[in-house]
Amino acid sequence: ARTQTNTQQHEMTVPNDLIGCIIGKGGTKIAEIRQISGAMIRISNCEEREGGNTDRTITISGNADAVALAQYLINMR
Repeated sequence: ARTQTNTQQHEMTVPNDLIGCIIGKGGTKIAEIRQISGAMIRISNCEEREGGNTDRTITISGNADAVALAQYLINMR
C-alpha cells in the first residue's frame, strides 16, 4: 500500500444525543459522508465522562481536502 504523505487527522467531539443525526439510520448518513468526502471516519464508542455527559469522538483522516469536506458535511448535520 502506498502511503499518502499529506494525510491529516482531525478529531471532533459530538454530544451523544446528536450522533444519531450524523450516523443516520443503519449508518446511511455516515456512509454517505465517507463516500462523498473520501475520508476515513471513525466514531468512538460512548465514553462516560465525569459530569455524566457522554460525548463521542469522531476521528477523520485522509488528505486535507477530504478531511475538510467531511468536517463540513458533519457540521451541516
